Amino acid sequence: MKMPVLSASHDGYVQGFGLVHERRLSLSAGGQTLAGEDRLSGESAPPVPAVLRFHLHPAINATVLQDGSAALLVANGQPGAGQAAHAQEGWLFRCDDSRVTLEESLFMADPHGPRRTIQIVIAFDAAAGVAISWRLDRVELQKRKPAGSAEAPPQLL
Repeated sequence: MKMPVLSASHDGYVQGFGLVHERRLSLSAGGQTLAGEDRLSGESAPPVPAVLRFHLHPAINATVLQDGSAALLVANGQPGAGQAAHAQEGWLFRCDDSRVTLEESLFMADPHGPRRTIQIVIAFDAAAGVAISWRLDRVELQKRKPAGSAEAPPQLL
């Protein structure tokens, strides 16, 4: 079954770069996968350094996987935090087209003022028409507590 697609665009980069940002999103029927594609289109231009930024809520912990193609996202306060081994949910953000990194960011929607958080960053050369595909998959995690250690990060099952 084909996933429904939502397409949106804006022309905020036309004046400076002659490019329109387009984003396509599709959500699986069960809500387990959100797939996206970002594209800059417009006048034929030389590659321009560009960055996709996905700002995370301060309650989300993120860890880049070793190969740099994905980041594991887990909410703070998940059931099982500080308890014995316990299965929990997380999200795996993947991008096969470019390396995934994390950078500091600010969360501005807190009524008490700005809070530190992190953002997922994907840098690429944005020649007109180049598309960056990414996806967010719900995953089951296993909380492991090695002998002699207080707490270990969640692991993919």
